[in-house]
Amino acid sequence: ILVDDGTYNETLTINKNDLNITSVNGASSTIIDLGQPSETTGIWILANNTIFDGFTVMNISTTSSHAQYAVRVRGLNNIIRNNIIIGQSSRDWWTDEEDSAINLDGTDTTETANNIVENNEIYDFSAMGIQIVGSGNYNAHDNIIRNNNIHDLQYYAIANDRSANQTIQNNTLTNIGPSGHVNDGVPAIGIIVWGSYSAGTRIVNDVGGIETGIVLSSAQRVRIENSRVNNNTIGIKIANSSWIADRAEDNEILESIITDNDYGILINRGVGNNGINYNLISGNNFGLNS
Repeated sequence: ILVDDGTYNETLTINKNDLNITSVNGASSTIIDLGQPSETTGIWILANNTIFDGFTVMNISTTSSHAQYAVRVRGLNNIIRNNIIIGQSSRDWWTDEEDSAINLDGTDTTETANNIVENNEIYDFSAMGIQIVGSGNYNAHDNIIRNNNIHDLQYYAIANDRSANQTIQNNTLTNIGPSGHVNDGVPAIGIIVWGSYSAGTRIVNDVGGIETGIVLSSAQRVRIENSRVNNNTIGIKIANSSWIADRAEDNEILESIITDNDYGILINRGVGNNGINYNLISGNNFGLNS
């Protein structure tokens, strides 16, 4: 399906497999205006083997009483690429429900796996840019998040919530930080991984200029490798979560460059054994603090 230039005022549900939906001239010329829908989701992909390529998606709801997702995926082998996804800068996660540009969501009955999210530009979201959620039998796994440009977002650029074997690679994260909530106790984070069900996740991603670069929160068997983590308040943090019972352990930080942070690597009390091997850690006020 080739889509001509124009502005399309609609939400969209894709529930037929094997569709390639691509704009003729790219995202700047092909706009889907969601019109602030009452529904939580603007673009629903409830199918397998879908390609959604080259659109601007904008105008999610400003309604604060429920979560908002611009693009939401449940299914296998889908590709979301070359899109511009714009949130509502007026939304505020501190007072509103969460929002995210792209949500990969497994359920009790639906696997969300082997999807690729790449080369998208995402901005003006409050809560999260890209969110992977393994709710319901932890059925979101083996997805790839790569080469996205995420900027001007309040809290979490990329969040993996109890979802196994994700690859997070070469995303550009800039101007990630709370707006007017410096003292709210919820720091801005480049990449956060929660829970033992996220085992097998691999992070190969530079992170800089954020309150906290990468957080492994009650995560287990997650690997951070070949990443440059610099100029953050906290470069990498390993901690036990306040809302997940799992213990943060058996994670590895490997062959990364961790420089010029206030804390290079901060390991909280009570975590298990984690490996820190073959890294360059220099120029931090505190290189390794545990």
